[in-house]
Amino acid sequence: MPLVLVVNIGSTSLKYRLIEMDTEATLARGYIERVGETDSPFGREAGGRKADGKVNTSGGYAPAIAAMLE
Repeated sequence: MPLVLVVNIGSTSLKYRLIEMDTEATLARGYIERVGETDSPFGREAGGRKADGKVNTSGGYAPAIAAMLE
């Protein structure tokens, strides 16, 4: 089952989608806004479960990417 992780990094946001290529189904997707702040809003959906909240990305994109990979 080949998977592709598509990541769109903007000036202060990160959006992503995990796609199963055989069926082109979206397995997970999400966003993190206001990267670089201590209370960056995020939202994610995977396996029919949704979550949202805030994450500390004051260190820039490294903590945002780590939060995405969780």
